[in-house]
Amino acid sequence: MTYGFQILALLPGNRRVSGEAPITWTLPQPVGTVQIVASGGAANLDDSSELTIYGSGFESENVAKISGETLISWLRVTSALGVLGFDIGGERQLSWFAPEVEAAWEAAPENEGRFLTPDFHGLITFEERGRPTRMSLRGTFTVTQSANRVHEDLQRIAAAVTSLPVGVAVACDLLSVSEHLLTDEAKFLTYVYAMEALVERTNRSVEGVAWIDNAIANLKNTEVWSEPKDRDAIIGAIGQLKLRSIRWSLRDLAMRTRPDDSSVAALVDDAYSLRGDLVHPDRVRWSVDQLMPLILALIQDEIRFLLNLGAAEG
Repeated sequence: MTYGFQILALLPGNRRVSGEAPITWTLPQPVGTVQIVASGGAANLDDSSELTIYGSGFESENVAKISGETLISWLRVTSALGVLGFDIGGERQLSWFAPEVEAAWEAAPENEGRFLTPDFHGLITFEERGRPTRMSLRGTFTVTQSANRVHEDLQRIAAAVTSLPVGVAVACDLLSVSEHLLTDEAKFLTYVYAMEALVERTNRSVEGVAWIDNAIANLKNTEVWSEPKDRDAIIGAIGQLKLRSIRWSLRDLAMRTRPDDSSVAALVDDAYSLRGDLVHPDRVRWSVDQLMPLILALIQDEIRFLLNLGAAEG
């Protein structure tokens, strides 16, 4: 009995890998030989927006899992340095088929010696019982907006906006770009960057700034420093304390935008905590799906607030 792994990598619209398919690559251990298959079993990779990568012949499921995880790490670095756009971190099922459909497919004479694997974005392992085959079903939806509505919105905004602050322009661009991202996690992080672009960190109270200035003066007058660079670094760090924290600034803008919403400060805290959790995935406590629409609506309200556009229309 041997085990294998499957990795599904999604590619953006403007990136493709060229070459015949399926193609076999030989890699260092613990991965070994892998096979790359194009979408739908096509004969070349050039038009394939999905790459299925199979590893096989492992002595245990755990060894197959370790090998697959190793390959994902290599793929991430290769993709980043080569600007390939591989999306391999989804860890979600993309489509399903009823058990009777899968059984009928495997019983068909032309599929003898093959077995179905889940249409799963990310890494899975399986017990080998023939040639693995991933069957998928893709559907897309389009959100349409009438040209008349867009024209009306544009006229209303044009009448109110005479100049666009840099931070607001950056936030607007980030919200628009986020619609092109493949994963909710990437989209959510982009939302948080948009929130940060909208805020300006302000000075603390006069008394607080004076205290910090006094602490810096005392440090500068300290003559004994075995590492002068340490003193300069500490002085620089203390100087940054004159400005209120980015989280404080985010909460302040949110509360000014929605003065009657007693929960908006907690929403910002939750979003900022999730941002940190996504960077440190071993401690994720919040759901991206739950927070994404709430944070998007808040950012849109903040843009309207900063541009004096009034409340959102229904």
